[in-house]
Amino acid sequence: MNYLLAKQDLQYWTPRDLETLATHFKVHNANRNELLWLLAINIHSGNNSRAEMPKTKKTFFDKTLKYDWDMKTIDRSLDLSRVETYLSLVDEPHRSFIEEVIKNTRYIPFDVFKEALVYSFDLFKKRIGVEKFYILLDDEKIGSEHWIVALLWRYIKELNVVEIIHSESEIPKNANILLIDDAIYSGHHLTQIFGDLGENITIHVVVPYISNIGYEYLISFCKSRGLTCNFYYKELIDSIRTSVDILKYYPAENTNIYKYSPYYPRELYYSLYNMQIFSPRLSTEKGILYNAYKINAFDVTPIYFDHKVAGSSSTLLPIYMKGIIPFKDNNYGSLLKQAPSRHQIERLEALAKSQL
Repeated sequence: MNYLLAKQDLQYWTPRDLETLATHFKVHNANRNELLWLLAINIHSGNNSRAEMPKTKKTFFDKTLKYDWDMKTIDRSLDLSRVETYLSLVDEPHRSFIEEVIKNTRYIPFDVFKEALVYSFDLFKKRIGVEKFYILLDDEKIGSEHWIVALLWRYIKELNVVEIIHSESEIPKNANILLIDDAIYSGHHLTQIFGDLGENITIHVVVPYISNIGYEYLISFCKSRGLTCNFYYKELIDSIRTSVDILKYYPAENTNIYKYSPYYPRELYYSLYNMQIFSPRLSTEKGILYNAYKINAFDVTPIYFDHKVAGSSSTLLPIYMKGIIPFKDNNYGSLLKQAPSRHQIERLEALAKSQL
């Protein structure tokens, strides 16, 4: 895939390149513009620019025990004075929606998060007993789930963990599979993983916070597929249900993400993510391209942590981190007292890269 990124000038693209792109994104019957749009998203988000990562096996996490992975206590709650000023700049009906979001927002400081994480893991520990299990982790990048495993590793080591695996092909039959994360939002990402695990697998998910919508969706999905799924959590969080559109527009020529495609293929978006939270669209009225934060948000969860505000398909990042003012040329800016920190995740990534 990396060699394709060097061929961003469309004149160098061949039909074979497009076939490679379709295989990479696991899509079928997509036209040229749709495939190039997907590439543009990945270039924009940097998903393909990461260096190759080593396999984060048990031996790697044994080495993490020498380090402290806790976060320092820093207040990253909403700055109420900034919130008040921000709301004064937003017109109805968007103001009422944003007020509702802010009123229901849960900020989870690190100490509260870790306590909930250990509590959730203890539930799994009681359930699994002496049975063998595998941990399934992404090996394309170091993310918050790797850091969470490092936080828990001294407890995980006490159990009968066979190995950390990185693909469904490594899973033996009749195995217990453990996934660990900080939160479940819509649940759509997990269904993609669950759907690839095969039969006779028992799935365990340790996650301290789950949205009520995500939980119901996953339980229904597992039941419909005949999967055995166990969730170990501390708290269910209410999701926001609304049909309000929060739009931010930019002149098309200044919006690099749209370089490869003049429109967003909605059907392809549905097939990839099974949801419609943000959908860029062309305004025939003003002749400019909307970079639209479209919150059709039956599954957007108003929660964030010291280590991250989740992406726009999970929570309300455009409000928290950008202070988006609908239909205005500029944002207000972050509403948080301090931005979340990826410092510990970046430390873990540096440690992983040093193993190459």
